[in-house]
Amino acid sequence: MIINFNNIINDLAEKKVICYGARYGADNYQYGSLSLLEQNGIKPYKFADTYYYNANFFSYEVLSPGALLELDRLERIAVIITSGFAHEIYEFLITNKLRGEIYVLPEYTNDLQGFNIVLNNNRFKMFMNKMQKVINNLYDDVSKDIVKNIIKGRETFLPKGFVKAYKDTLKQSGKHQYFINEIFHYLKNKKNISFIDCGAFTGDTIQDAVELGIKLTNSYCFEPDQGCFLQLKKKIHQLSLDDNIITIQKGLWHKEQKLFLENRYQGGSSVTNNLTDDSIELVVLDNELHGVQVDMLKMDIEGSELNALQGAMKIIIKNNPILAISIYHKFEDLADIPFFLMEKLTDYHYLVRHHSGTKETVLYCIPNTIKVDL
Repeated sequence: MIINFNNIINDLAEKKVICYGARYGADNYQYGSLSLLEQNGIKPYKFADTYYYNANFFSYEVLSPGALLELDRLERIAVIITSGFAHEIYEFLITNKLRGEIYVLPEYTNDLQGFNIVLNNNRFKMFMNKMQKVINNLYDDVSKDIVKNIIKGRETFLPKGFVKAYKDTLKQSGKHQYFINEIFHYLKNKKNISFIDCGAFTGDTIQDAVELGIKLTNSYCFEPDQGCFLQLKKKIHQLSLDDNIITIQKGLWHKEQKLFLENRYQGGSSVTNNLTDDSIELVVLDNELHGVQVDMLKMDIEGSELNALQGAMKIIIKNNPILAISIYHKFEDLADIPFFLMEKLTDYHYLVRHHSGTKETVLYCIPNTIKVDL
């Protein structure tokens, strides 16, 4: 895989490089992509963005979409999509007949420990061996195709695989992340759902559940970020769910300890051993929810999912809940998390869906006792 990346770097060295995606500024993942390019000797010519343009991103001019297309008619350029919304950007560029090459840098390319997640060929081979075992155990052909297209996107750094995975998800499972068509009727028709939201952010998933008519009771939301936690509590109050949902300002891990937060970007933070200004208390889900009935458990916790799952297996095995687990924050999560759960939980159906351009890939684990609506 490192060979593919080096070939792209060589191609970019001969063209003016435009990075598409600057809307969220310095606090977002784009900075990781920019850093990765500069480490490999590629200095972008300009940035472009659908909404944030006629401004500067660091020292770079940000072009409007129209200005980018005009530049493409005049110069030999290549566009690198550095935004998570690759499907929307790619469709726009293709529809408007961009002449230059279009690449994509998925958001895990700079991992949180400081080395680049562009796997060397031996490591990629190990990843693929584990990935093949996972694919063989996925429940439906849609999941298998989605995973294969994501891997294709990662191998080639081209948007087509990610876009195909997103479109297949939309067609098969609808637009509601976490509450996909395959499990929606079960959730909607159940009198009460005990929902555990790990990485509750500002309450967006809880609001989706309410709008879809899913009846939440005896539920828990975990969110370590102070700003997000305050907005979460406000949202739950607005939804009149104070008596139904307990909010906990803690992170989740496989053991109880104190760690620090880094890589903050509009509410998204990850844990690290490095000293920072923000610290959080990490707890074990098995301890926090001992004796609690769990119907569905969702995790989107910025790369800590595998560790948190290791600390949640007692309640999962006891309750057999539906699981919706993010598997995109680290390159190898796509294989490691399903592989771990498939070894532990044999009485489950496993689906993979992809809800955005290069990110929001979710593993859905559905107990065999629940009918899957395919």
